[in-house]
Amino acid sequence: MLDGLPLAIAQAGAFLQETGIEPRKYIEFYEQKWKELMESDEWEGAPLQDYPDRSVWTTWTISYKTIRKINEAAANLLLLWAFLDRKDLWYGLFKSAYEASDTAASCLSEWISDLANDELRFTKAMRILRNYSLIEEVEEFHSYATHPVVHQWAYYYQGPKSRLKLAQLAMIVVGWAVPWRTSRDYTTLQRRLLPHARAGSTRVETGEVELYREKNGSMDDQQEYGGLSSICDAMHSLGELYRNQGTLDEAEQMYQRALEGKEKASGAEHTSTLRTVNNLGLLYRDQGKLDEAEKMYRRALQGYEKALGAGHMWTLDTVNNLGILYADQGKLDEAEKLYQRALQDKDKARRRR
Repeated sequence: MLDGLPLAIAQAGAFLQETGIEPRKYIEFYEQKWKELMESDEWEGAPLQDYPDRSVWTTWTISYKTIRKINEAAANLLLLWAFLDRKDLWYGLFKSAYEASDTAASCLSEWISDLANDELRFTKAMRILRNYSLIEEVEEFHSYATHPVVHQWAYYYQGPKSRLKLAQLAMIVVGWAVPWRTSRDYTTLQRRLLPHARAGSTRVETGEVELYREKNGSMDDQQEYGGLSSICDAMHSLGELYRNQGTLDEAEQMYQRALEGKEKASGAEHTSTLRTVNNLGLLYRDQGKLDEAEKMYRRALQGYEKALGAGHMWTLDTVNNLGILYADQGKLDEAEKLYQRALQDKDKARRRR
């Protein structure tokens, strides 16, 4: 019936072993799901069209629907995984995002219940997926991986609306999981996050999903998972991740997307928008685009002075950044004036505290 395909046979075998049902009953399930798949238009364009009668898709669909009855959060996690890298999925990724942001915590709780903040429940959910031969454990890294075709299946199993929401949720999870520089194992964690960031970004860059859309000249916020501002904050963090890992072109793309969204969601002079403007200045300096960096710094400085005042620490950090840029350009007198301003005003701010 399965035409000797190893993936389909392994999947069917795992189901039979886990559920204890008779092969005759499984064949009834298979024929029913096969008929549904063959009559559905939702799979058009999906991979594995060359597999006879979509046997692999059918066996996975049977297992997935059974898992969903047993543990809905585990089934939802498998769908979310389609927007992350298929290798090295670990509990700490979700835990870090959950603890870093109330928005991320709310979104994760809505989709995967308490798997993001309860390691025991997370481990039990992964065991169910493993028992049905959908994932495997990677003991060396205390994490999990899934077969590339299962990964594709999970992506195509859901409709366009679900893909949009899960692309947004994956972006929020990875963005808020980016550690602070003061965090333990900061460099290791960033390297570990990079494949997951790229997996979600690739879906966006290829146009498979759009993170936000316009409707009648304004942002259609009803389609955002966690709101446009949360998505843009996450993209900003991913820009920092790419920049710190030396992938400057990817960092620029992410900062530009974050800036575009923040301008539409919060306005050009909002402090969150100005933070991304300042970081774009840092990136342009790293790239050697000094004129573009100066424009970004000046825009950020003007906005911070207006919104926060001349003596605010964020304002003075931008003053200092502009001083560094002028020193790089050989404008030493101008650089000295900015350094002196930053130094004196920071001393005043510390004394006031």
